[in-house]
Amino acid sequence: MDKLTSLTDEALVEEYRNNNNQAAASVLYERYKDTVTYKANTLFLAGGDVEDLIQEGMIGLVNAVRDFDPDKNIKFTTFANICIERQILNAITASNRQKNKPLNTYVSLDSPINGDEDEETTIGDNLKADDFYNPEYAYFSKEEVESLRTDALNKLSDLEVEVFNLNIAGNDYKQIAKILGKSPKSIDNALTRIKRKIKM
Repeated sequence: MDKLTSLTDEALVEEYRNNNNQAAASVLYERYKDTVTYKANTLFLAGGDVEDLIQEGMIGLVNAVRDFDPDKNIKFTTFANICIERQILNAITASNRQKNKPLNTYVSLDSPINGDEDEETTIGDNLKADDFYNPEYAYFSKEEVESLRTDALNKLSDLEVEVFNLNIAGNDYKQIAKILGKSPKSIDNALTRIKRKIKM
């Protein structure tokens, strides 16, 4: 093991590949553990924690050891950093996609209860009101919502304000794109920025 610790990263990869030397791979994993931890601490995984990101980063490092090609004239440290970061960012992207899934699959309370367009009773009509609901509660809730809306609008650009208003009016990102004459992707990006700004 002492002999292995004196080897370069590239030599350790070669030793692992040629001789299936797990000890060589372990030295690399230990050598890059702090790099993985640092990258995990600088990024955020919604619904997760730093330990999840460290685990993803270590998977990226394992991939780097497996896929490194010394003939491409790139240092292992550069390649490893790319693989670690890519794996962490992919995990964050996948997590955000899952987090937003309920927003993309909502059912309107104004939809007919049986899915029949001729049906007059909606899903909302069929919901029983809670016992605590009263006009005073409704007033305060409306006031709080208006306060949140005012605060949010101060943080948003002109485009984001338009997108925000159309979104809370019940339009999805494709409908908003059509109304504003923008691409669906730009509206989707604007909605992501709006959520981030409101959260802040």
